[in-house]
Amino acid sequence: MEPAVKFELRINQGEGLDIVLDKAMSGGICFAITAQWAFLLLKGISYETEIITCQTFMKTKREGDVKKMIEGTTNVSVQKGFFTLVSLQRGYDTLDLFLADKMDAGQQDAFFSKAATFSEKYLASLCRSEGCKLQSMDLFKTVDEVTDSLSFDDDSVELIGIFGTETGKNWGHIVGAAKSAKYLFFDANSGLKSGQPNVMASQISSYLKSNYQGIQNCVKYTITK
Repeated sequence: MEPAVKFELRINQGEGLDIVLDKAMSGGICFAITAQWAFLLLKGISYETEIITCQTFMKTKREGDVKKMIEGTTNVSVQKGFFTLVSLQRGYDTLDLFLADKMDAGQQDAFFSKAATFSEKYLASLCRSEGCKLQSMDLFKTVDEVTDSLSFDDDSVELIGIFGTETGKNWGHIVGAAKSAKYLFFDANSGLKSGQPNVMASQISSYLKSNYQGIQNCVKYTITK
């Protein structure tokens, strides 16, 4: 039996997004969160969370009006700078929504091509701002192919984009893998995990195939110092 991965940090982007009333955020902010994790890791800065206290609202039929969904307040654990990340992701998700609305599941390859290329340009812009470098993206058809390609190099972070279909619609998600004293795997939907070097790639593959159904295309972005 393969040794189990260990949770180093638990986060869930969905808990934070429950308090964000923005259609563009309906697809999540995994890109901004995962890119931030990569940049912090390369700079040797710890990834931290914080508790925010809030009230959750929903819109009524009258434009601009809201009413409470819950009484009192709720405490939500999010990564530091969560709302900055929401703003950062918004432009990305607006285009993603446009692509998803224009292409059905039968056009997954075309959707993937456009989304992967746009993601590369978006990430390259973030890398320039952070003083990092981005290698040319690598395309794959299966999860096993992309996880087998992971290098776990000390001076880089590899982001894995997975794209597929569900209930007739296209979707995309991104996770990260790296080596920094430990072999690491990061998913904005669950958190940061560490594992053994000889089995980490296969465990990431098993995790992705178990938690994300309908994967048809994958891409790898490699960020270096």
